[in-house]
Amino acid sequence: MFPLLVLNGPESCLVSCMPRKSKHSVTVEQMAQTLLKSCVLDVKAQLRVAAKDWRVSIDGVHELRIALRRTLACLDLFSEQFSVAKETCWLQKTLKELLKSAGKARDLDVLLAREIPEQGKVQAQLRKAWKRKRKDCQEPLRQSFETLVREEKLQT
Repeated sequence: MFPLLVLNGPESCLVSCMPRKSKHSVTVEQMAQTLLKSCVLDVKAQLRVAAKDWRVSIDGVHELRIALRRTLACLDLFSEQFSVAKETCWLQKTLKELLKSAGKARDLDVLLAREIPEQGKVQAQLRKAWKRKRKDCQEPLRQSFETLVREEKLQT
């Protein structure tokens, strides 16, 4: 068994879900499971925002991407503690696909948030095309929310 190392500072976001003071040591496997559970819960929460409130808050997709990268990093860093079972492979594949979809949506969010030099009709046509593409990019996020969260396929 390894004692739990608790970091203080911004780099501690992944271990903040662990108890700060404990009389008992925590195994690496227990820490890995706890961190992964925390990361998956964050993905579920951020996916809900990104899927439902995307017109109100463009930060939802950004926060989803952060949660996805954090979860994938957890899976990678603790790969020896997680089995190579098909569930783990499915989770990695699903999260990577979701990250790709969220990346496309985020790119368009960033473009739409920028001021475009006034160019008359060209500017309006460009913004309209980007908005249409952004709406199309929303469908995979909405479907992922329905499948992973509502149908509870993404379990903690």
